[in-house]
Amino acid sequence: MNHAKNLNSVPIGAIGELYIGGAGLGRGYLGKPGLTADKFIASPFQAGARIYKTGDLARWLPSGELEYIGRNDFQVKIRGFRVELGEIETTLQSVAGIKQCIVDVKENLQKQKRLIAYIIHDDVIVESISENKRVKIVAECREICNSKLPDYMLPTQIILIDRVPLTPNGKLDREALPLLDDRKSLGEYEPPCSEPEHLICSAFEKVLMIKNVGMQDDFFMLGGNSIQVVSLVVILQVNFDVKVKDIFKLRTPKMLTMNLRLDKNVLIQNLQRIKSLMQGELNIVDKEKSQHKDDNYLKSVKNLQKNCSSKNEIINVLLTGATGFLGCNILNQLLQLTNYNICLLIRARSRQDAFARINQKYQFYFQRPLSDSYCLRINVINADIEYNNLGHGSLSTVFREQFAAAIPPKNEWILNSAVNCWLIKRQHV
Repeated sequence: MNHAKNLNSVPIGAIGELYIGGAGLGRGYLGKPGLTADKFIASPFQAGARIYKTGDLARWLPSGELEYIGRNDFQVKIRGFRVELGEIETTLQSVAGIKQCIVDVKENLQKQKRLIAYIIHDDVIVESISENKRVKIVAECREICNSKLPDYMLPTQIILIDRVPLTPNGKLDREALPLLDDRKSLGEYEPPCSEPEHLICSAFEKVLMIKNVGMQDDFFMLGGNSIQVVSLVVILQVNFDVKVKDIFKLRTPKMLTMNLRLDKNVLIQNLQRIKSLMQGELNIVDKEKSQHKDDNYLKSVKNLQKNCSSKNEIINVLLTGATGFLGCNILNQLLQLTNYNICLLIRARSRQDAFARINQKYQFYFQRPLSDSYCLRINVINADIEYNNLGHGSLSTVFREQFAAAIPPKNEWILNSAVNCWLIKRQHV
């Protein structure tokens, strides 16, 4: 079930807290009525029955098997995302040779939270291990994590240790784990040499608030996120013609230097180009059409009877503009942070092409395709909101049926990120 008090079941592939019920369930804790009341609660599925709150995290697999993730106690928030440390540990322990793994949250000097993975490898003594072997082990761990975990759950650093520090009671002593070192396990440091290299590395350091960024250091492995990408682009655009998508694609100062040309006048040139466009003669017809379109849109929004304070639970969301940078990030957060069913309107020739397009965009921005569990919650419709009848000419019966099936009539919200962002309750006609 999900972690909220409403105890809703989560879909296949989603992580939830494990509850146990049935004829074999115990009566409670002997002599501990308070603990019994906290752990043995009323079942939402059967009147008069009880279920036991285990505190464990698990998920159903498509095969029907139940996968144990870890304890709910070890759940933290990183950059607003809920992170299950146990899931990261399970992923890392699937790497050949990893005997034990611990994932913890540490803060650097700027009080920024970082996910640090500590691994114990078979037949490896940290003091005597060669640098090449250490880099190889860390690279294998990162490859597995990149293929199985969302970007916000990727460890910033992976550090090899010989043994797990324990308290006198034999429990893990997290305080005794090595302190965060900004360059630890990031690979060999390659300093910047040329002026463009210095400018890019300096921009990385300013945005991420760390020191000694090397040419091979990955922006996202250093702890960067999509919001910080925008800040980085703003700084770099003073000297480079760079876009947000370039950071997602190139990632390191070395790759950026190889693909971007230093031009200290680029910002002035861009501003002059904008000024020239604004001062140029506008096509009056296009201007009137655009103004008429904007007026109609704003008028329709004002006429909507919005009730954003409704307490009805959201089940279905219609999202437009999902192939853009903002829309794709909204889709990613809806998939990761909610259990909503999501309908996407994608401009394409067919539904198959529409799905292929959103999957390609998602993989471009987040370095992984849409997972099977995410695909189960997504319904893609090929449509274009720029045109009447969503670009389908006269709406056919088949399209109407597809659209109606994709958008159930109740508990539905529309999120338009294609032009302006409005969260509005559906108006039934």
